[in-house]
Amino acid sequence: MGHSEKSIKRGRRSSGRTGGGALRLVRNGLLGLAAIIVLTIGAHAHRGQTQASLPKPEEILERYVKALGGKDAILKHKSRTRTGTFKSASGLTATIVEYIKPYKALTKLSAGGAEYVQGFDGQVAWQSAPNAAPSLTEPFIAEFWKREGDLYYPTHIRDYFRTFETAGVVDFEGRPCYHIKGVTNWGDSNEQFYDKQTGLLAGYRFPSGGSKDAPLVVQVFSDYEEYSGVLVPTTETAKQGQAVTTIRYASVSFDDVDDAIFKLPESLKQKGK
Repeated sequence: MGHSEKSIKRGRRSSGRTGGGALRLVRNGLLGLAAIIVLTIGAHAHRGQTQASLPKPEEILERYVKALGGKDAILKHKSRTRTGTFKSASGLTATIVEYIKPYKALTKLSAGGAEYVQGFDGQVAWQSAPNAAPSLTEPFIAEFWKREGDLYYPTHIRDYFRTFETAGVVDFEGRPCYHIKGVTNWGDSNEQFYDKQTGLLAGYRFPSGGSKDAPLVVQVFSDYEEYSGVLVPTTETAKQGQAVTTIRYASVSFDDVDDAIFKLPESLKQKGK
């Protein structure tokens, strides 16, 4: 599901509804809540470009920020809300609402009267599900969760990685992409793919659960649309094996999130201290 320039739709939303680089569905607790599983893809190196001629990771990231609309356009916002439809590998369809505000995050899945919630209030990560009391998310890695609520992540991606290098040009979902290999500050392997033509993020590849020996997870970003000067992918597809989970966002808005949304459930306040 590679994106082309034709898949970048500009001016289709009013100035009050904007989008940015959320970029991280399978990194958050939504995997645990909804059992998102994803499909391994093979990426085959393109020949004809030597390692010496490849752009540095910083150059690829700078081009990515410009493709989204520029650093100023990203930094001007204080929060973001995304609403859409979630479809699991098993065929379950749910409404998804995602809120982020530096550095806080909350995702809700609603289906058949049931609601699943994953939240991070800036200090504590927690989750809740029908017929179960809210519980703290374990293991807890502070920097991981900070990234989940990082509204400005595209502008300083490198800060979250201990190693980060351009590995080559590969085919990713049918598109030639710059391939970056990295290891996060908390030790997880993470590969990133940036469309060679558009500069936009095409997707990620990483072992599920963080273990290097675990099955590979692939997350694909496509159907970029412009919201008040910032491009945002409106389709996110998570794959592993033959199982595919998809989120299609119908609404993206900025600067409309109240801090109360991230409030820790009363039953967890003492545990979260």
